[in-house]
Amino acid sequence: MVCYECQQAGKSRDAVALCHHCSAALCSEHALVLSDPVTTEYLMCERVVLPLRARFFLCGTCREALRQKFDNYREEATAPAVTARVQEEHAASA
Repeated sequence: MVCYECQQAGKSRDAVALCHHCSAALCSEHALVLSDPVTTEYLMCERVVLPLRARFFLCGTCREALRQKFDNYREEATAPAVTARVQEEHAASA
């Protein structure tokens, strides 16, 4: 499978992940890895965040579209190939 973002730019790179939201194939450069809190509810509707987080991937387009939602309650980590790019985005938006 070929990375959708690379294909749009006229390149051909193998995909390593699928976007959780739109299912686009992504290479390691375009795959953003996020950690998602896992919660459970106990008696009397008490919501507890469990210590381990789930992992999921997003493309840059979906990340930007959903950003206001994720910025409030999700930690972000990136694949090694995109660490600098994401840090630049955060600095520009701050």
